[in-house]
Amino acid sequence: MLRIGDHALIATDSDGKKIGAVWIRLFNDMVKVYGFVDEQTPILSMAISHDYRGKGIGTKLMNEMCKLASNHQYKAISLSVDPSNPALRLYERFGFKKIGVDGTSWNMMISL
Repeated sequence: MLRIGDHALIATDSDGKKIGAVWIRLFNDMVKVYGFVDEQTPILSMAISHDYRGKGIGTKLMNEMCKLASNHQYKAISLSVDPSNPALRLYERFGFKKIGVDGTSWNMMISL
């Protein structure tokens, strides 16, 4: 279900098979979610099919999502990631900075 403030991108292979997705969603402070900063900062989530990891799909999706978020006048994007997750390197490469810890997860944010 999409709501105002939701944006998603899906990556497909040459046969049209879905191989990855990235999405952002706004939350309010009444809903406890990992990565929450404020009601104006969307939280990013990403998933890449195991066979396609390490092939630049995540980088392409992140590039496009950052452009999309900026075009929609968002000032920042946040996310939550376990520090042992290999995706952490991707997020750091894009400029996401650790802004806090929630349980075992890092909350990170990038200004656009």
